[in-house]
Amino acid sequence: MAEDGIWWFLLPFFELSSASYRSQEFLAVFPQNDDESPSAYLQLLLTSYGPASTQVSLTLRGRSITQNVTLRLDVTVPLPLPANLELPGSRTCHKTLVIQASADISMVAASTKGYTMGATAFLPVESLGTRYYMVTLVGNYTYGLTEFVVAAGAATTATSITTTATFHYTGATYVPGAVLCLFLQPYHSLQLQSSQDFTGTVVVADTPVAVLSGHTCVKVSAGFDFVVEQLLPMTAWGRSYVVPSNPLQTDVDFAYVVTYEDNTITYHTGSGNATVAMAAGEVQMFVVNRNSHLHISTR
Repeated sequence: MAEDGIWWFLLPFFELSSASYRSQEFLAVFPQNDDESPSAYLQLLLTSYGPASTQVSLTLRGRSITQNVTLRLDVTVPLPLPANLELPGSRTCHKTLVIQASADISMVAASTKGYTMGATAFLPVESLGTRYYMVTLVGNYTYGLTEFVVAAGAATTATSITTTATFHYTGATYVPGAVLCLFLQPYHSLQLQSSQDFTGTVVVADTPVAVLSGHTCVKVSAGFDFVVEQLLPMTAWGRSYVVPSNPLQTDVDFAYVVTYEDNTITYHTGSGNATVAMAAGEVQMFVVNRNSHLHISTR
């Protein structure tokens, strides 16, 4: 983490949440951390919840990477991975790992490079969806790029992306409101980057995909850092969230809220209660002070 750290939360509203982070099959990708360089230290943190000897296999389909790991119950095992699995620039790559286990596990990916570090928990394959709203963190300095990744599973996937930011892809320039349509081959991923905010960009696919968003290196207060978060599909959104205070944070945290349809949300902080009207796809940012929690709900 950076000097003061950057912690951010995405709180989406829709129906009752159905997401789970424990299962037996996952897709893993590593978005670009900071600049394009071969110096990334990538790892997966694997935790078993099943029998004493849970077997886990990691495969890069069609490529030479295959690893097998044995996990003990309730023990987290760090697994280093090759640095060249990091996704570079705005392009399509064949760098999606398939992780399969003999019993339930959870999985966190971490990427470290220089003085930056980011991590995200991965959703299992059965929790992936076909429609996502993008949220990207934007700081107060022009260094670095916003970015997101769409990773396909076992089937060729038709993907449509309606952008809110200008980006360049395969020699073409896409401006806000433009739509990029393409087919992702099995276990391929698309990473797009921009100097603008991708928040509000809509991703629609005809088969379930994994979507991650973040920033290559963003400054909010005293330091720069890489941030990454796997997004929940709209089918896993919820109606009520509590963000606790973080005693390790010396400044403030941020919570980003997005709604699928026109809605009114109610939020409670240490200083009082209030309501705010939100349009479909709109994103609101809330500050979470270190001495108070944030509760947000909708009907």
